[in-house]
Amino acid sequence: MCEQKQTPPVKVEVKNLTKKFGDLLVLDNISFDVYQGDLLCVVGPTGCGKTTFLNSLTKIYDITSGQILLDGKPVDPKTNNIAYIFQGDSTMPWLTVEQNVAFGLDIKHVPKARRDELVAKYLDIVGLTKYKSYYPKQLSSSMLQRVSIARAFATEPELLFTVPNSCFMPPPKVTSAVVRCVTRKAPPVQVRSEEAFWRTVRAGFALRRKTLVNSLQTGWQLPKEQLAAIVAGCGLSPTVRGEALGLEEYARLSDALLAAAGE
Repeated sequence: MCEQKQTPPVKVEVKNLTKKFGDLLVLDNISFDVYQGDLLCVVGPTGCGKTTFLNSLTKIYDITSGQILLDGKPVDPKTNNIAYIFQGDSTMPWLTVEQNVAFGLDIKHVPKARRDELVAKYLDIVGLTKYKSYYPKQLSSSMLQRVSIARAFATEPELLFTVPNSCFMPPPKVTSAVVRCVTRKAPPVQVRSEEAFWRTVRAGFALRRKTLVNSLQTGWQLPKEQLAAIVAGCGLSPTVRGEALGLEEYARLSDALLAAAGE
């Protein structure tokens, strides 16, 4: 007899959420639930209200009407452990990379030993350990974004929001860094905007409806035979569709492709 899969508890409840700016209606009576462990992607054209929606959930904006509940209680950034990766550079120029990543932990008064452990862990995951004493002005754009990613994950949030730039694909090293953070320490819920963020390496890595090798050919200037060997080396079948991959498999394949492409 097969055991029935237990439905996880509801983590976030959005009830009749409405947001107006004066007479401009941006969010109109939105209701949905996000379950423990869900990865939610909000997709829509520029100006449709994706960032407004996230800013409402984090209380950056006051909502016009409705309710947003976290674990059955009104969401409150003062008591709930929430992290936000912004669209642009949000590093503090007067702090080093290491100090930037530790910023949220310092605010939460995390003990020094634990703080240093978490900072070292996430600097290693995003590949910035040797740059920990650098200042933001000494870093490239993708490195700056990786600092923000490490800072967000270091707080081990129960709810993580990200707002990738909708105008272009994030650099491969940035998306790969996010996937590695998720697979090594996944918060219970992630709320993300933009479908592009799910594509772990670059535009054209559209694995959802195609087999791996045929899909990868559209995004990588590598021979089909080499792509097949990379996929097989990751313990995957070239005929598997992308929708069958888990986060760890995405991360493994992403790293292998980046290495093959010399990035």
